[in-house]
Amino acid sequence: MDRYVFPPQEQSLIENMKVPFAVFQLVEKRIVTLAVSQGFCNLLGPTDKPTVYAAMDRDTFKNVHPDDIARLGNAVAQFMRYGGRLECVYRLKKHGESGYLIIHAFGEHIYTDTGIRLGQIWFADEGTYGEDGERRGSQLNQSLSNALHENSIVRTSYYDYLTGLPSMTYFFELAETGKEMIRAKGENPVLMYMDFSGMRFYNSRHGFAEGDKLLRSFARGIIKLFGDEKCSRFSADHFVVQTEERGLDEKIQQLFSECQGLNEGKTLPLHIGVYTLNLLKEFFVNLIHSDWLYAKSILCYLVN
Repeated sequence: MDRYVFPPQEQSLIENMKVPFAVFQLVEKRIVTLAVSQGFCNLLGPTDKPTVYAAMDRDTFKNVHPDDIARLGNAVAQFMRYGGRLECVYRLKKHGESGYLIIHAFGEHIYTDTGIRLGQIWFADEGTYGEDGERRGSQLNQSLSNALHENSIVRTSYYDYLTGLPSMTYFFELAETGKEMIRAKGENPVLMYMDFSGMRFYNSRHGFAEGDKLLRSFARGIIKLFGDEKCSRFSADHFVVQTEERGLDEKIQQLFSECQGLNEGKTLPLHIGVYTLNLLKEFFVNLIHSDWLYAKSILCYLVN
């Protein structure tokens, strides 16, 4: 399905509205942003629309509280894929401040004249989020607490609960179309697998909270370099990125450099393996010496 384009007058009308809302479309298993209102831009902070569109395409949940990304992402993915209505409460970072706002999101589907289904989501600012002891009587604070409790029990199928990156299954769904998009540009698609050396020792020395902090920081780093839909955390400290071969050496060097400053310098050495259509031999080495799950995922990617 092609990306829908609003008529210029309708696009302008949406973009000038003061109510915070946005319109999305599911295109080849990817959720793309078609239009955002001025009210939505104001909610994110004083910024221009091109910047907002670029941010939505590359780092959709950038200002969402880390503990809420997976739950929000899963709710939106379910809404866009299977229909129905969306209602989700989450925390959004206040522009230029350290605190968070409580955002109540509502979504419904609309249809174009040609029958294309679009997702329309409204965002209501319900005030500043209160930590324990503040605004105990707030119904939305209670709703958010309940949602966080449910999230600690039920793991999302689309997004990783810790980093907010696409899960392994969802990542490979996105990678199928992503691979063809890269090929259409005349580039060679690659998968880049990464993990840290000594994660178990790190957790023993600094504690699991610091380990989680390191993994989250690393996830933000690879999102910055490659975009959120091109990255995934498969398990523990194992990450994967889909990208193109051209310019990869420079990005790897930048990634190594940024890793040195992760978590205020409390970091670990990073291992990286790159798999391309020309490196089938390395697949068989991986099959013998590494995890069969990784080997199988590489084989499925390379042969298609």
